[in-house]
Amino acid sequence: MIRPALTLAALLFPAVLASAARAQPSFDCTAAMLAVEQAICGSARLSTLDLEMSQAYLRVGGLPGVAAGQRAWLARRNRECGAAGQKQEACLASLYAQRLSELRGMAGR
Repeated sequence: MIRPALTLAALLFPAVLASAARAQPSFDCTAAMLAVEQAICGSARLSTLDLEMSQAYLRVGGLPGVAAGQRAWLARRNRECGAAGQKQEACLASLYAQRLSELRGMAGR
């Protein structure tokens, strides 16, 4: 019973690593200077959220006030989640989830 589970885990492990390695945010990580940007580049989860948010923004960016709202959100993200540490990823994930919800709501109008 344990042997099949270990075999399955051994087969899936490279796929998990490959998908994590492919996760890229919407910006160039080689130019990441802020602690927030470096945290996003270092996390497959945050990279995916950043890319999803960028795609959602592209769908609604032409609506009135969206660009200004995005700039304000980025400033808030950098201010509230700028300190590196254990809680930084949770802070970023929470803010990204909120903003994604807002942008997707705008796209549904």
